[in-house]
Amino acid sequence: MLDSPLTRVIVILAIFLSLLSASGGLAGQETSAVEQLAQEGWSAVDAQRFGEALTAFDAAVELAPREPTLWFGAGAAAFMLGRDDEARESLEHALSLDPRLVEAARLLGELYHRVGQIEEAIGVYTDATAIAPDDAQLAEKLRDWEREDEIQGRFHESRGAHFRVLFEGPTDDAMARRIVELLERAYRDVGGTLRTYPPDPINVVLYTQEQFQDVTRLPTWAAAAYDGQIRIPVRGAMQSGHRAALRRVLTHEYVHAVVA
Repeated sequence: MLDSPLTRVIVILAIFLSLLSASGGLAGQETSAVEQLAQEGWSAVDAQRFGEALTAFDAAVELAPREPTLWFGAGAAAFMLGRDDEARESLEHALSLDPRLVEAARLLGELYHRVGQIEEAIGVYTDATAIAPDDAQLAEKLRDWEREDEIQGRFHESRGAHFRVLFEGPTDDAMARRIVELLERAYRDVGGTLRTYPPDPINVVLYTQEQFQDVTRLPTWAAAAYDGQIRIPVRGAMQSGHRAALRRVLTHEYVHAVVA
């Protein structure tokens, strides 16, 4: 697993900037302004000023639109800002210019996965592992996602105004609808407190304890997880005495989603 998206982005951009410096610049371009903007983008990412980074990389691609690493930088900054559509477009464009840019594929796969498009994530990583067959991290993550897709492929779904809840079978339908109700309440309560409302629907996946551990690799004491989707082991959660705890867990994980 990646240590974190931020760690990966910083490491990758540092590598790209060092390569640019070693090679003397971007081939075929008037490079001084472009390299200055790329350096500004890197410095802003390093300082976690992702808005400034995106502005710098966007300006750089205007000057050098055929340079894939600049599109990658723009995509990485947008990814860290949660601007998923912009990130996807930039990362896909980077790969169209250079399909061998495995790090762009790595981040694009992470983006697809965090918004619940697991089949698209698997497709991106399948292509990337063909290019980098010795990359153990890519291969491990691909196996994890294939296992997750196998589990969730048979799931049903229940939708609210702001949430999409996936669950295993008809016996969990009442639980899923109750969870939608609790999350919609959290959407109003937390949003009113923080003055923030996520614009896109949030995926919530309900697992058995075994499925939860298989997908997340978390210990048995973990009550839930958030990685772009809210993941919860909920067997028995609707029993008397567990409902208040379920509401607390859902609200806690929803706060993670709002902050993200």
